[in-house]
Amino acid sequence: MADRIKENIESMNKRMEAISVMNKIDKAVLSSISRYDLIDSVTFIVSDLFKDCMVALAMADTDKNRYIILSHYIKGIKGSKELNLTFEHLGHENLEKNKIFFIIDENTDKEYLNFLNSIIHQNNLYLVNLPIFLDEVYMGSLIVGTDADRPFTDFEMETLKALADQTGVAMKSVKYFEEKENLFLGILTALSKTIDAKSRWTSGHSERVAAYSVKLAQMMEMKDEFLNNLKISANLHDIGKIGVPESILDKPGKLNPDEFDVMKGHPQSGASIVEEIPGSGKFLNGIIFQHESWDGSGYPIGLDGRSIPLMGRLIAVADVYDALISDRPYRNGMSTDEALAILISEKGRKLDPGIVDLMIEIIKSEKK
Repeated sequence: MADRIKENIESMNKRMEAISVMNKIDKAVLSSISRYDLIDSVTFIVSDLFKDCMVALAMADTDKNRYIILSHYIKGIKGSKELNLTFEHLGHENLEKNKIFFIIDENTDKEYLNFLNSIIHQNNLYLVNLPIFLDEVYMGSLIVGTDADRPFTDFEMETLKALADQTGVAMKSVKYFEEKENLFLGILTALSKTIDAKSRWTSGHSERVAAYSVKLAQMMEMKDEFLNNLKISANLHDIGKIGVPESILDKPGKLNPDEFDVMKGHPQSGASIVEEIPGSGKFLNGIIFQHESWDGSGYPIGLDGRSIPLMGRLIAVADVYDALISDRPYRNGMSTDEALAILISEKGRKLDPGIVDLMIEIIKSEKK
């Protein structure tokens, strides 16, 4: 009798712990401002319940035909790298298999188990795949693995299935948030393009700066979340110029001190416009700090070196290069070689030396 009571208490405690985890996921939905945030939160919460396991969320990116493991934890320790796996590498048969629930071990599918272990550099003896659907569309899989020589218990499987279902519901909530955010961003991006387009000198400038900024960040192997936020930030980096008179923007000569003071206000004006979007903090840095200088002589704050947020340093290099090769009211666009010479002269003064070196690589590759 005592043993049975003990077992019942242990079972009850486990169920209470599982309910607690589900409540944490509900709270994560309320506090998450993007799919990336939610994925990491959910992965951490599940890993905290299954402390001796590997837990990963593999999201299916159908646009790029790949899986992205944006977040994974191994026995409570966060994996340091974002993992990517092409659909082609995975194979059509396995891709279809991942859309259903299954457990594999050395007896059921040793080849696929070894293949997955080689990707994540683990030696799991059991792996469970729990598909996540959003409005009946397959979004990816919650994957849990253990190197313990015992199968998952019925209770563990019951809990994991419930967590996978709840993750799908959570993803749906965040999707609606992202759609609202994207609506705001679409309006602001259109406004930013309007600012570029109202002057023949700046037409297409923000889009080109965004493209170069993302290329630079990719060379630094930044994660997809950062690349996405950087692209938004770079596209909106000049939105504050909506408050700058055209007489200043299109002035054919050098700006006088008063005019330059007006121009210097555009990063903070842009930030004031964009910060009305919930969750905008993740891409504000590029807008605010694009004109800070490596040597501390920039504005609006006068930060220097690596104290300048990376987004600001990346956009600064891309912005300077595009401005140099483009026609302006006070001069014609420079040649690539002339622009390169100026970029090099600004290394360690206005611009981050390492990022300039990467920009030089991009420019030289474009010339080939």
